[in-house]
Amino acid sequence: MNKNLLPKAVFILILIAIAAFTLYPPSVTLKKGIDLAGGTSLIYQINTQGLKPQEERDLSQRMITVLRRRIDPANIQNMVWRPQGNTRFEIQMPLANEDVREKREAYGLTLNAVLEKNVSPVTILQSLKKPAEARAQDFNAFAKNDPNRSEILDTLADVYDKRNDQQAKRDTADAQLKDIQKTLTDAGANLDLVLSRRSDWEKVLDDPNALNQKLKPYNLDPNLIRPYLESYRQWTQAVTPLTDPNSAPG
Repeated sequence: MNKNLLPKAVFILILIAIAAFTLYPPSVTLKKGIDLAGGTSLIYQINTQGLKPQEERDLSQRMITVLRRRIDPANIQNMVWRPQGNTRFEIQMPLANEDVREKREAYGLTLNAVLEKNVSPVTILQSLKKPAEARAQDFNAFAKNDPNRSEILDTLADVYDKRNDQQAKRDTADAQLKDIQKTLTDAGANLDLVLSRRSDWEKVLDDPNALNQKLKPYNLDPNLIRPYLESYRQWTQAVTPLTDPNSAPG
């Protein structure tokens, strides 16, 4: 062998060894393109309506620059972007390799397994609004034979029903209160005065003499005010469990 070729051959062998070491294993270090891995090729036509000819020059390359910055700035998707003239460009998207697909499938299976054991609040709320029999069927499915989950769901249903009952009582008392307020207004009573004093008057509702003494300065008829105060007391008793965090419906 020519002595002048020996150093060159050694140098080439060293470069080949370094390249092989850098690229090993090729399944990890090299990303297959669309020709080997398969994938999708999309060609887009840019709408140039209203643009001047000089504005269309290199438009596709400028569009590619903007899209790459937004979609794949780090080039981790191994996408190929190719301008085709001034107003058309191609995007090639290779499929993920087998290892990535396997990991994605494993992730999907794990996620589904986790979600099967959990129920979203929206789903539970929808079941709570159903008739008792349909709700019980849903809750049995949600519990998955877990007694702790069943107990939690049953407690939730009980509280939900009691709250609905309390809200119905509140709505009924509210309607009655408004009817009596209209009666007071029709009778010529000062409704603003009654509203401002009702909490104080309601405290002595069970003591006719004390109530008469409080109403006397305002020339109000106790027989007219007493039904209103009774209705106001019922309304308060219905509203308090719904607004006071220290009390519970039912």
